[in-house]
This record gives sequence, structure tokens and C-alpha cells, in this order.
Amino acid sequence: MDDENQKGEWKTLADVSDHLKVPRERVMAWVLAGDLAAVDLDGSGEYRIRQEELTDFLRRQQERTNLAVEKTRRKIEEEAIVLSGLYDWLQQDNASLAALYKTMDDCLLQVIDQFKSQYDNARSSGEISRARAFQDGLLEVYARWEKPKQAYQQWLLSQERRWQVFIAQLGPMMESDGVLLTPADPFLAINMSDSNDDSQGTILENRRRHRDFYQALYLWTKRENNTLREHYERMERCISKMVDAMQDMAKKASKNMEFERGQAFQEASTIIYQQWEHSRSQYNQWLLGFHERWLTCQATVKLELAKYRQQQDE
Repeated sequence: MDDENQKGEWKTLADVSDHLKVPRERVMAWVLAGDLAAVDLDGSGEYRIRQEELTDFLRRQQERTNLAVEKTRRKIEEEAIVLSGLYDWLQQDNASLAALYKTMDDCLLQVIDQFKSQYDNARSSGEISRARAFQDGLLEVYARWEKPKQAYQQWLLSQERRWQVFIAQLGPMMESDGVLLTPADPFLAINMSDSNDDSQGTILENRRRHRDFYQALYLWTKRENNTLREHYERMERCISKMVDAMQDMAKKASKNMEFERGQAFQEASTIIYQQWEHSRSQYNQWLLGFHERWLTCQATVKLELAKYRQQQDE
């Protein structure tokens, strides 16, 4: 026995602990679980482990580790495919929603042009009361439009700064060296060789950062889309208030027996509503198409996942 031990064929728990760079308690846990064969000659708990059994144990654990790492890698890459698809889908929705906002913004420009035209025509015809009504309508539109438009313009101007802050926050994630963190699973807790760290640990961490990057892009774009939609809905409420204001002015003028002025305000209300109706109809169609766009996104992601899995299985 002593000769064999001197030749290094038998090892103590401490020997294995030092060799694998793990706590002695973990080696004991492997022995008690039956994963690592050992003998206790005198019942004192001083286990001896044959080198052959240790080598076999490490081989089995290495195989399990490789399988676990491969499973984790595939899961991470599949998540990256899903998040990439969601990000692309949100980018498309962002572009269409921005175009819808511009359409609604243009509709107010059309309202202003028509109000000016009506004002000029009334002035030329000597209809002073009517001209003043459209002038008051112009002031009402400008007053209500100014605040939400300024808020939108400031949001657009700060977009580049928000993007720079976002990229700066991603910096540590994108630049850090990849290492395989020690998991809680016992068979993954064994220290890898240096060559294995380079081939598996770094690759796995790079895939994880790739996935995290797309997740961050998806969340950032989703937040931007939500804000853009809030700006659109704020402008919708603004136009609705313009219509209500014109109608209230028309009622007030009618009560004061200013029928020409009241009629002008009613026409102004109709002009705003008709211009608004076109942009609102486009927005409603966009909303109704959400489910179809979402199904298309899901189909695209599923197709990409199927291609990836087929490539991995070949």
C-alpha cells in the first residue's frame, strides 16, 4: 500500500482538493454521492482514491461539462435569434409610427394653410367678423399645438444623446474579457484546463454578450417606441381639444347673436376634423395591423430558429 501511495496511485481528499483547486468538502460530497470511488480502510473517514478512479471521474465530468456548455450555448444563441427578430420588428414599427406622427403633424400644417386662406378671402370680401374668427382660430391652433410639438422636437434632439448614454452603459459588457463563471452544479464546478477555458469559456461568454447586446437593443427600442407613441397620442388629444374649442367658440358666438362669426368657427372645426380624420384613419389601420405584424414577426423568428437548429444538428 505504501509503495503504491508513493508512486502516486492513491490520493487523499486533500491531494484531490489541491489538484482540482476545489474545497475539500466538495471532494467529500462527490465521494459520499458515489460519483468518485474511494475506500475508507479503517472507518476513520480518511478516504483514499485511486488515480485510475480519479482519471475516470474527471473524464465523466468533462463529458457532462461539455454537454452542459453546449446546451447552454445553444440556448443562448437561440435567445439571441429571438431578441434580434424582436429588435428588427420594433425598428420597423418605430419607422411606421414616426411616419404616422409626421402625417398628423402635416395635417395641422394643412389646417393652418386653410385657415389663412379663409382669413384672406374674408378680408378681401369685407367679412370682418368672419376674418377675425379664422384669425382667432389660428391663434387657438398655434397655442395648443406649440407645447406638444416642442416636447416632440426636444425628444428628437435628445435622441442622439440618449443613444450615446445607452452605448456607454453597454461598454463594460461589450469590452470585458470572457470567462466561464463557476456554476452551482457540482459537475460544472471542476476547474477547466487553460486550453478549455480559451475554447469553451470565452466562446460561451461571447455568445452571452451577443445575446445581452440584442436584449439591450430590444429594450431600448421598445422604450423609444413607447415614448414616440405617447407623443402621438398627446398630439391626438391636442387636436381633439382644438375641435372642441372651435365648437365652443361657435356656440358662444351663436348665443351672442354673432351668427357669421359662429358659422366661421363651425367651419374651422370642420376643417380641423376633416384633416385629422385622414391621419387618424391611418393610425387606426396601423393599430388594426398590429396582430398581423406580430404574427409575421413570430413566423420569421421561428424560421430562423429552425434554420439554426438544422445547422447545429447536421
